[in-house]
Amino acid sequence: MQKKLNRTLYTELFKIALPVALNNLVISSLSFVDTLMIGQLGEVEIAAVGIGNQLFFLYTLLLFGIGSASGIFVSQFWGKKDYSKIKKTSGLSVCLGLVAASPFVICSLLIPEQIVSVFTKDDKVIVLGAEYIKTVGISYIFSSVSITMAQVQRSLERPMLPFLVSLIALGLNTTLNYFFIFGKAGFPMLGVKGVALATTISRFVECVVMLILIYKGKENPAAGSFRELFGFKVDFLKKFAVTAAPVILNEMFWALGMTVYKIVYGRMGTESLASVNIAESITNLLFIVIMGSATASAVLTGKKIGQGDYTSARKNGGKFLKLSLLEGIVVAFIGIAFSNILPNGFNVSPELKNNARLIIIVFSLYMPFKAFNTHTIVGILRGGGDTLFAAVIEIAGVWGVGVVLAVLTGLVFNFQIHIVYSFVCIEEVVKAIITLIRFKTGKWVHDLT
Repeated sequence: MQKKLNRTLYTELFKIALPVALNNLVISSLSFVDTLMIGQLGEVEIAAVGIGNQLFFLYTLLLFGIGSASGIFVSQFWGKKDYSKIKKTSGLSVCLGLVAASPFVICSLLIPEQIVSVFTKDDKVIVLGAEYIKTVGISYIFSSVSITMAQVQRSLERPMLPFLVSLIALGLNTTLNYFFIFGKAGFPMLGVKGVALATTISRFVECVVMLILIYKGKENPAAGSFRELFGFKVDFLKKFAVTAAPVILNEMFWALGMTVYKIVYGRMGTESLASVNIAESITNLLFIVIMGSATASAVLTGKKIGQGDYTSARKNGGKFLKLSLLEGIVVAFIGIAFSNILPNGFNVSPELKNNARLIIIVFSLYMPFKAFNTHTIVGILRGGGDTLFAAVIEIAGVWGVGVVLAVLTGLVFNFQIHIVYSFVCIEEVVKAIITLIRFKTGKWVHDLT
């Protein structure tokens, strides 16, 4: 009987995790293709696009916070079959995403040079990075809809929809990159600006296709009328805010911490920043399985709590954590095995390729801790509604450990980039110890319905 229950649980997890992982693969592949194609032009261009994407990285993590918060409610309402609240949560998520887009769009259009100059003093990188940011800025509006609604669909156990949409966006973006960067098919050779233009067009198409598929046939629980989506009352807003605020703040402060890392790498030199950008375009591909599994864990945890089955939610959480360690070890071996191969696709110096290789190895060695933390924080604690504790641990780990070590090792002691990166990753070990203690208490279960 127990084996059958375990098989059912892992089958449910797999049905959600696989499309989510494939979706993350598509998104990471899009970033990898951008970096790989622009990498044929040189390390200055790689650094410029990497810095240009940092603003979007901040924004997407803010959207991920909004989407994750709405996903907590949607998964629990889904377990309770409260379709009216699902629609209201979806509408509120889109509203918050559009509000969040405004300052990012304004800054990207008005002060792109100032933004890039925070990360580097290289004049060539500043000029190219500013051109990228100014061109891609308008795409943030389209992303606010597609990213938040994608999270809603995953929480409704419909992960294939955002996967198909992302697949279309990847194909379009890759094709347009080839045309615009290198001046093919009659288009002018635009270089860095071409990457930004291709990204903007593909995100617009992604947004439109997402809405068409959601509203096709009206059978989707998130497909509501204007009044159903946006007719939420003050009481609902207050309840959402109490749970959502820690998640959104978590992502904001975590993203700012990641930005400080990039500032440190940029101040260490264009070569250091470029090597990190190359390595991370590759390690993001390695992380897709972990994020898919963690997202599925959050959905299934929230669903069980929405059904009132708290005991199963806790038991399942333990199984998810064991699975996370296994995933982390397997991915670590894969990362180390391919660390000598993947950086060779970039048109950069041998030294820069070697730095990227060493960073990939460091990332891989810490992978079991990263996998464990992703499942506890993004998966189980958030799925259980324990968003405040999750936020405190995440923010304390990044700012109390990672940022401090990055500044000391990178700017004070002037260590090599791969050594700095290894010190930054120590935050994962600290967070793993604390989150394990929290999980064992069982106090992370909160019914929001």
